Amino acid sequence: MRNFLVALSVCVSVLAVLFVLPVSALDQDQEPITVTVTPKLVSLTISDTSVSYGVVSLGVGKTAPSDHPITVTNSGNVTEDFDIEGDSATTTGGSWGLVSGSPVANQFKHSFALGPAFDSFTALTTGFGNFVDGVAASGTQDFKLKIEMPSSTSVYGQYTTKVELLATEHGT
Repeated sequence: MRNFLVALSVCVSVLAVLFVLPVSALDQDQEPITVTVTPKLVSLTISDTSVSYGVVSLGVGKTAPSDHPITVTNSGNVTEDFDIEGDSATTTGGSWGLVSGSPVANQFKHSFALGPAFDSFTALTTGFGNFVDGVAASGTQDFKLKIEMPSSTSVYGQYTTKVELLATEHGT
């Protein structure tokens, strides 16, 4: 009888190990979570990075490019606002100041118009001003530039100026 009790005790112990432990292990479950992240990118690209008005008479205005618009593209991955600014124009030994009104001697007006109509020009300033808001990722905005020449100049030559666009995240 003693052998029977020992054998029964061993069997119960073995069964406990076989059935109880796996049952408690089955009470647990693992499920992986895949986590991804994309860094925010605020960026723009411009189709034409050089514009030439050619030879323009004093006191006259001219739009460029004449055959196509300049396209600015939101090359980031968030909705963006674009701002724009102008600058003075310089040549060897001379400069023209940027003005928002009618230019006089040694001053010029530089402005932009948004497409598709390109009919309402806004003067550029030497500080960033609003260009367009809420451009979705991969979205575009067409525009043209216009120069209004000084009434007279003290130095003749090829003048150079810059127009700069700035992208910021929309709503910030």
